[in-house]
Amino acid sequence: MIDLPLISLLWFISLIIVTPLGNFPLNDDWSYGLTVKHLIETGSYYPTANTAMPLLVHVLWGSLFWLPKGFSFTALRLSTLGAALVGIAGLYYLMRDLRQPRWLAVLAALTLGGQSHLSRVAPN
Repeated sequence: MIDLPLISLLWFISLIIVTPLGNFPLNDDWSYGLTVKHLIETGSYYPTANTAMPLLVHVLWGSLFWLPKGFSFTALRLSTLGAALVGIAGLYYLMRDLRQPRWLAVLAALTLGGQSHLSRVAPN
């Protein structure tokens, strides 16, 4: 089936246009980044007071992307984008599993894809 590779290709092209690169926090990324940095440097989980959600899984996921080169907001952004791509594919397969038409599954995946990376890459 061509749907998912096409969706992924369009998503990657949009990433090239918007570019997620840059070692700087967007919005509240600094508070989440500090938690991951603390875990990597000290080995203990200590979220900042500015986070409004439980972060353990997010911090563990983000730390996997820091391991190769150390602290970087770019690495954290790429970890978020990787999770978003998995979510896009998951939504597509969920829609097809629910016996929705292909066009609707593609539309839903493209809609989620456009929102998922633009909200994390483009400043408000």
